[in-house]
Amino acid sequence: MRIREIIQVDEDYLKIKEDSESDDMAANIATVLQFLQKRMEQEGAKPTISTDGFIQMVQATGKENFCYDDLVAANKIDTIKKLIKSFTKDSITINTDTEDSDGSDDGTEKRKKDAETTVSKMAKRQLKK
Repeated sequence: MRIREIIQVDEDYLKIKEDSESDDMAANIATVLQFLQKRMEQEGAKPTISTDGFIQMVQATGKENFCYDDLVAANKIDTIKKLIKSFTKDSITINTDTEDSDGSDDGTEKRKKDAETTVSKMAKRQLKK
C-alpha cells in the first residue's frame, strides 16, 4: 500500500467522523431547545434565555467545544430554525408557538372544551333523575 492511499483513507474517515459529529451536535441543540420550550410553556416564563446560558447547557450535554459560531451554523438546519425565533450574541428567543407547520394548533383547546361539554351533559342527566 502506498502512502497516498493511506492518507486518502484517513481523510475519508475524518470527513465521515466530522459529519456524524455535526449531526450529534444538532441533535443536542434541538434537545436543549425542546426542553427549554416545554419548560417555558409550562411555567409561563418569558421565552428568552441568555446565549451564554444556552451555550453552557449544550456544553453540559457533552459538546464541550460548542460556541456561538456553532449556534449560527446550526441555525441553518430546519429543525433548529423552527425552535429559535431569533437570537443575538446576548440572548436567544425560543419559539413557543404550539402551531404546527400547517397552521393548526395541537388540539389542546378542543379537547378541553370537549371534556367540559361531556361533564356538563353528565351533570344535567343526573339532575333529571
